[in-house]
Amino acid sequence: MELLNKEGEEVPNVVTIRPNGPVVITGNFTIIDEEGKELEKRERLSVCRCGLSKNMPFCDGAHKVVAR
Repeated sequence: MELLNKEGEEVPNVVTIRPNGPVVITGNFTIIDEEGKELEKRERLSVCRCGLSKNMPFCDGAHKVVAR
């Protein structure tokens, strides 16, 4: 399955590291957990870098409290 923009062109996978925030992944990708199970499909995902998220490995915004 490919992700297409409004013009019908394939959207590339992009990984963005936000300053004092999460790693944001956009595009067409698959996330596999430590047990080898595929997690729900998304077009955008934020991965926690601070270690404080209560929804690991996903970002829940907990870094905002630490960054102040």
